[in-house]
Amino acid sequence: MFITAIEDDIQVLDPETGLDPCCQKDFQVFFNLVDLFCDLVTSADPDLFEKWIQPFLHHVVLQSLHQPIISGFYKLIAVSMQLCVKLQYFKNYCGDLSDHRRPCYLLLSKFLLGLLAHCKQYKGDLQVSCLQAILETPAELVQPLIPQAISAFQVMFRLGHSMLSLAQQALTTLEQWCQLLPAEDMKPLLTAVLPELDPYLQSSGFEGDIEEAIDWELIKPSKNLSKNRTTKLIRKTLIERPETELSKLQRRIVIFLGCLETDTCLSLIEGGEKVQCDVWDSSQHLAYAIPFIDMKPSINIDNILPRVIELCLGCSDRQTRIVACEFLHAVIMYMLGTNLKMEVSKPGYLSKMFSHMVMPLLQLGCDSDQIVHQLYHPLMLQLAHWYSSAVQLGSVHTQILIETLMDGITHPTDTALRDYSAKCLREFVIWSIKQSRAKDLEKSQTNIKAVLKKMFSLCVHPSPTKRLGGALVFNSIYSVLREERSILEIFWLEILYYLVSNLAMTDGPDSNSVNVNSQVVLALDHVERVFLEKSALFTQVNSKRRTPPGFLGSCLVDVVMWLLHQCSSSAPDCRHKCMHMVCRICLKLPG
Repeated sequence: MFITAIEDDIQVLDPETGLDPCCQKDFQVFFNLVDLFCDLVTSADPDLFEKWIQPFLHHVVLQSLHQPIISGFYKLIAVSMQLCVKLQYFKNYCGDLSDHRRPCYLLLSKFLLGLLAHCKQYKGDLQVSCLQAILETPAELVQPLIPQAISAFQVMFRLGHSMLSLAQQALTTLEQWCQLLPAEDMKPLLTAVLPELDPYLQSSGFEGDIEEAIDWELIKPSKNLSKNRTTKLIRKTLIERPETELSKLQRRIVIFLGCLETDTCLSLIEGGEKVQCDVWDSSQHLAYAIPFIDMKPSINIDNILPRVIELCLGCSDRQTRIVACEFLHAVIMYMLGTNLKMEVSKPGYLSKMFSHMVMPLLQLGCDSDQIVHQLYHPLMLQLAHWYSSAVQLGSVHTQILIETLMDGITHPTDTALRDYSAKCLREFVIWSIKQSRAKDLEKSQTNIKAVLKKMFSLCVHPSPTKRLGGALVFNSIYSVLREERSILEIFWLEILYYLVSNLAMTDGPDSNSVNVNSQVVLALDHVERVFLEKSALFTQVNSKRRTPPGFLGSCLVDVVMWLLHQCSSSAPDCRHKCMHMVCRICLKLPG
């Protein structure tokens, strides 16, 4: 085992968090060996590696499946598949049973299918290593997996805003696949991915390739001039500026687009998730009076905010982006003060503007740029504290915040956004409880009820991504909820009902269902733990306890009887988990 859990009780969404190497020195030696191996193999003759391709990949893939969060294994797989491309190892492979390459082909195909699904859950160096392994995949292997590769390429180009080398590598892979694979197979991938290239073209990569420089030079006097006079000569020269990495990438994108069909190129401007730069509201709500000495001209900030947010999220010129982020941060502070003054007379005064701004603020709060992260990471946590207070109880802005946090947790590809949204939601729940008196919490749990209502809705949603989000919501706030007796008394049976319903809906063999099931089973483990440790709480009748559909009562014996009925579920994971819970909880029944 390379790694071990350092704290079992802290529930996190990032699979790397809460884990620590068993031996830090061995871990560092392993990564040094990985780097050394990659350098040696790529510089040597590829033919020397051909006979080792199958045994090496078989061993490394099995190790990667056993330790899926060790990025070094993905780097080894990436360099191995890079050599497969150089050797054309899978060229003319047709699936013949007698072909000696068949076991390796089937192993890598199954591994890549799982990798395409799991890489969206990772972040940082681990995610980049997974994506680079996908980029090095031979075209013969990836052809049947193109539909599953769409989201991976979207993630690559989004990460490429702060890591141009990854965007360049992804573009190189697209160029190679377009040459080797049929156009009809590549079209769905290109149609979905090309909109992600538009922000690169909109950024200022070329700041003027040629600059005119004027040199002033003193020259010797000519014969016609006095000896004591010098002549100043103006000499103009043209200085060619070196091309930046962004401008090189822009040039490559334009050339790549020129090689595609016209209808495919049109998807560059027709699709994608873009910030809408239209005015958010017909009325002007946010005006700032500039305090000059002789006058105070008023500037309407509403009109420029959409463009400012677009620069904050997608501008590749770092200086421009930082300035836009600092301006937006100041606007948020001013907006909060303005809304507080107007809330009494005009409830929901800035609600339309706020609804457009919360998701961009969440994205900036988990941005990879350190300055942007320092600005917005604490800001969103403080906003969660503010909107959980009694002053904002039940306000429109609080509802918008909860809804947006749920959207962030259920994002299909952005792992960092999911983790950060869950962290903000946890802060919201903690401070909702902290800022409420015990008596008030027993009578009314407005914020808690709103969060759980959204969670229940996600648990029974048809989309696997939404159902995964429902489980992630509970896993992020479980350790807070279990400490409040009033919350356990009222909502715990209902939480059990919706989580089991979630598990009963995810019985498919696809990788998305596997991801959902693992999180729901973890959530049910938490629910079971409360029933076991606080069984006395549920053996007594409580009129406030909410009884879910199908329950004959609201006591622990009714929980066991309902779980016993669920043991006949058609979903194997749900059936097995309910059997396990019945066997453990029945031991706590009175008598």
